Amino acid sequence: MTGIRPIGPRSSHFDDAIALLRQCGLLIEDIRRPEVELFAALRHGRLRGVIGFERHGAVALLRSLAVRPDFRGTGLGAKLTGYVVDHARSTGCQRLFLLTYHAAEFFECQGFRRLDRAQMPASLSQTPQLASLCTDKA
Repeated sequence: MTGIRPIGPRSSHFDDAIALLRQCGLLIEDIRRPEVELFAALRHGRLRGVIGFERHGAVALLRSLAVRPDFRGTGLGAKLTGYVVDHARSTGCQRLFLLTYHAAEFFECQGFRRLDRAQMPASLSQTPQLASLCTDKA
């Protein structure tokens, strides 16, 4: 069974997670910021997927969901997303947002809905993801 656990820069899985994010074309420039939490899906000590969470008060960003190509279509992306949604609730987060270029339909199936960027809270507009890293098309 695949388990999900937090990983940090000192984790033996952190470099593998960064490599997977890079392989999937996701942003890694700000991933080491202390506000960013990463969670790894591991099985038999091997990384299967990763997801990020960045909290700012009562709101947060779900970010950096990546699943190894050989584990796509297995429900692992949904499992990782559900894990972060539960984590957000357990930490008192009231609203969870994300930016995506290619996975809007996937996240809609997970209960998210499309919003115009202008509808996102001001506290998130100052994050590197919204302020400079992701284009307005995300």
